[in-house]
Amino acid sequence: MPRQLASDVSERVLPKKAGGRMRTLKTVWRMDRISLLVAITAISVLLSFAVPLEAQIGGLDLESPILPGASVPAPQYTPVPQHTQPIPTSMPIGSSIDFESAAPNGVAQANFVGCNSCGSIGCHGCDDYGPGYSCPPGVGLWIRADYLVWYERDMDTIPLATTSTGIPATNADDLLDLDAAETSVLFGGRGLSDDPLNGWRLEVGAWLDAGATFGIFGRYFEVEDRSFGFAANSNQFDFLGIPFFNADDASEDALELVVQGERTGAVAIEIEGGLRNWEILFRQLSETGSNYRLDWVYGYRNLRLFEDLRLDASTTNFVPLGNIAQDTSISLNDTFRVKNQFHGVDFGVTGHSHEGCWSLDFLLKVALGVMDQEVTVDGQQFNIIPGTDPAINIGGLFSQETNIGKNDENTFSVIPEFNINLGYAITPNLDFTIGYTFIFVSDVIRAGSAIDRSIDIGLLADLDPVNSSRPQINFDDTSYYIHGLNLGLTARF
Repeated sequence: MPRQLASDVSERVLPKKAGGRMRTLKTVWRMDRISLLVAITAISVLLSFAVPLEAQIGGLDLESPILPGASVPAPQYTPVPQHTQPIPTSMPIGSSIDFESAAPNGVAQANFVGCNSCGSIGCHGCDDYGPGYSCPPGVGLWIRADYLVWYERDMDTIPLATTSTGIPATNADDLLDLDAAETSVLFGGRGLSDDPLNGWRLEVGAWLDAGATFGIFGRYFEVEDRSFGFAANSNQFDFLGIPFFNADDASEDALELVVQGERTGAVAIEIEGGLRNWEILFRQLSETGSNYRLDWVYGYRNLRLFEDLRLDASTTNFVPLGNIAQDTSISLNDTFRVKNQFHGVDFGVTGHSHEGCWSLDFLLKVALGVMDQEVTVDGQQFNIIPGTDPAINIGGLFSQETNIGKNDENTFSVIPEFNINLGYAITPNLDFTIGYTFIFVSDVIRAGSAIDRSIDIGLLADLDPVNSSRPQINFDDTSYYIHGLNLGLTARF
């Protein structure tokens, strides 16, 4: 085994609440952003009701007084103008053609009367716009706000805490090593969290021409910052340690924190992270039919995935251990911080169709670009030997002079995305939607994969290092995905 470590159990490491594994998901909502989203949604709903109301009031003669006993005149509506033109090869969505009459020159008279299978709602109000409009999601401006319930791919990490049923009978030095039969993993070595993440998404767009064939829109989403971890101490376990690979003799080893009858200690592990994304996209009409339209989309995408992993450990021996005096204590910590920043070109196709009050929208696109990966490693060790001044050394356990600092790499990355939404028209200008989203990111660095578990014992024990290159920074690319349900409202103006 490497040198014997002992430490004072500080309040930071030793939790007040006992319990083996703690897996806590903290909901970290930014209230200012949520308030803004709620305000935008409320304004959109009010305006969507105001538009049809204004259209109805506009047909009334509000200036003429109503005398007692007189009947109230019926509202006067302006009829949709009749359009005489050759039969179009591509009809606007939601319109039909009246073949009952024809012009003297034999050219059929096209009467765009719209679709009214949903009563006054029609096909999102298309019959008010006349020819040339193809029932886009909005005539001039649209706003979509979604509440997200998504699941992300679990983060894998190396085993970071082990326990044992007792001293190995074959070799006492194998205590808490991964290859010992008596050892079991308490944290790490597998997926860490499968809890859902809440979030929100906002989309704002506008058509740049009267025919709604070319537009621009922006999208932003974020999910709540996640936080989970693990804590254990000598009140819960008779044996507790942190396993690693000994680079000096190429064998499994462990840092012993708690050993029954020899030392007490504790370990705490905390992982935090978040996801942010924004896009600026153009939308251009590709084709349209009787109740659908397809558009090309292209633009810029920016995605940021960030995670922090912190390991704190301490141990204190209450009996002399070789050359180590009684009540010697050592505390250490490691911090691994990763940032993934994507910049790329986004392109794909989006579609919209409707039938009466119901509508279906989809978005299929892929982003190609550069992923900027940044890994920052830091760590310290605090030694307290009775009768001497406390000493602070650079490097904890997995953080040493060989990997401490900031390092970054750039790599090519691909981000495909698929969205589908089913909508129901509450008013001519407001839809309720429910849908599904899937996003895949090809190359990212996760905090757990940035740790090199191979350690030179010489660096750890202030001896001559045998393999001075370990530990090193791991730029071990992995894939990431997030998916789930979204509920929202879409308003058109």
